[in-house]
Amino acid sequence: MRMVFRRLTGQVIHEEPWSGISATPAEFREHAKTALFGFYATDDRCFWPKAEHTCAAEEVIILDTEGELIARYTINDIMADTKLTLVGRH
Repeated sequence: MRMVFRRLTGQVIHEEPWSGISATPAEFREHAKTALFGFYATDDRCFWPKAEHTCAAEEVIILDTEGELIARYTINDIMADTKLTLVGRH
């Protein structure tokens, strides 16, 4: 399996092998969510890219060994799930 970090345009920022074990689609999605949140700082109203990331991922996908999509989590999901507003995108 692999985890792919990319922009919403599909531009790949980083890709790495991933060996996480999950039993349900929701657990895979939670792993993708945690990975994406690693690029962002938050307060009680907003989230923004951390300064150390010159090009923050906007989407994380998890692919199986055949390249089939297992899970996806995007900045749009962050906004829908948390009601936080994205500020300062790079």
